[in-house]
Amino acid sequence: MRVRGEAPTDAYKTTEQQVFQRVLDALLRENHLGLSTNGHRDGDDWCTHTGRDKRLRLPVRPDGFQHHLRTSRPMFLAQRGDDIPVLVDTLDALLNILAPIDDPQAQTGWAAFVAECHGELAARRLAAQHQSGVYAAVAAARAEQPTGMAGALLDETLAAHTDHPVHPTSRCRHGLDDAELRAYAPEHAPTFALRWLPTKRAEVTLTGSLPPWWPGTGDPDTMLLPVHPLTADRLDLPAVDTPPVLVRPTLSMRTVALAADPYTHLKLPLATATLGARNRRTIAPGTLTDGDAVHRLLQRIAAGEPRFADRILHADETTYGHTGDETRAFLLRRYPTTLASSLVVPVAALAAPDPGGTTVVERVASGDPRPLLDAYLDLLIDWHVYLWLRHGIALEAHQQNIHLVIDPGGGVRLLYKDNDGARLDSRHAVALDDARMRVDDPGELADVFTTITLHLCAAAPLLALAARGLPVPTPAAALRHRLVAARDRWAGGACARLFTERVLDAATLPIKAMLTAGTLLPKDRIGCADINKYYLRTGPNYLREDPSTRGASSRALAARTEETP
Repeated sequence: MRVRGEAPTDAYKTTEQQVFQRVLDALLRENHLGLSTNGHRDGDDWCTHTGRDKRLRLPVRPDGFQHHLRTSRPMFLAQRGDDIPVLVDTLDALLNILAPIDDPQAQTGWAAFVAECHGELAARRLAAQHQSGVYAAVAAARAEQPTGMAGALLDETLAAHTDHPVHPTSRCRHGLDDAELRAYAPEHAPTFALRWLPTKRAEVTLTGSLPPWWPGTGDPDTMLLPVHPLTADRLDLPAVDTPPVLVRPTLSMRTVALAADPYTHLKLPLATATLGARNRRTIAPGTLTDGDAVHRLLQRIAAGEPRFADRILHADETTYGHTGDETRAFLLRRYPTTLASSLVVPVAALAAPDPGGTTVVERVASGDPRPLLDAYLDLLIDWHVYLWLRHGIALEAHQQNIHLVIDPGGGVRLLYKDNDGARLDSRHAVALDDARMRVDDPGELADVFTTITLHLCAAAPLLALAARGLPVPTPAAALRHRLVAARDRWAGGACARLFTERVLDAATLPIKAMLTAGTLLPKDRIGCADINKYYLRTGPNYLREDPSTRGASSRALAARTEETP
């Protein structure tokens, strides 16, 4: 919100325009108030929506990623009855015009969304205000530690200055003020001390062995649980400040890296919500055991297939503890120290601007990023198609949870973490706390594969790099032939047919309605069990960009598998 009397600077207006357009695009994509279904093209450059009390004209252009249209400018026209159309070009005006009426549930969600938009705007302005200093610090630190997890942590800071590929208010952390963002948010690259909560040892369920540096209490019946200082303050926990263990936030913010050892991370409950008001950043105890179980399963699978045995890596997530309370829990994550001489880059940072004046992927590729992107996409697509078609597994490994590992000789590997959101079919005898992780419908695997692996990890980086002017291929050109080759390598029969029908030749692809499920409407209203897996079947299939390829994969599959049951 603009401070009363403050002059609207160009930078101020530009930030608001960015949020305005991203919010409007998301509302159009998720069909808020019927913006899509009750809209029609009005010439080449406009879309007109007729609601029950107003008519809206939106300037549009073709998109093709998550929706067939997106806005072309941060404005639209609103008209009530026969009144003169009014220009809407401020965020507050947008939030007023598009507010639901006579719907208490929707109005409650909209009030939370208004706060979310204001939080997004404030976070962006604060980050922009301090960006030059942060970038200078990142550049200086990289000169000393360019590789391994120390280098990866610097790139997570850069990624925190970029937008989420889909969610329009990803920089909002609900309830945090400027001082708290500066103290704890990754875009500000702070260093701070953990807090420690004295807890009766009998109340703690501990799995794995704690490291030697873990502080003790001197009392064999009491142990110290690590607590994020923000959580300690907001929940008024009786946490202590000593002994001092300094940490730095990763891109996820609730996970912190030890300042003295960037290969050791702690995932901690955080008293806020991100990517939606309902997306609370606490830690349900069951997610710890589920993530451990899937982590061990994936290690066995990768080790058993020569194509992946030495190329798919996993952080060790076998040490964790909790008291049965999702605000008093932790995961100790250990990364392989053998990565020290490799470049380790989070996928979320590939298209991020680098302090050197290029992008992160150009820096780590030493120029032309296309060979590196080819190697990344080859391995990404092959591994995830293999998991789905051979093993009935779809990972919720989004761009924040995968690191690209570039070894000194130029070889490329992938490093994974956080496996508690995976979906597995019934063949796996793995004990899971969250029953939603086990699926009977193979279509659920297709949805996770498409919305996470394809949209966020494969297509989104290509589109972001293209938007920055890099000569990278379109998603169709980069992905379709890799998907066909992986399908043919790993499956036949019914599995391959499903893959073709739901991915390659589908008329539309599923998209996540992140605003609707995360903030705007309750789960029982929209009928979803998991707010992070609420889909709309309206995404254009960008894999069918070339009309000459449409149906070709189906014909080839039919010829290849004519006799396959």
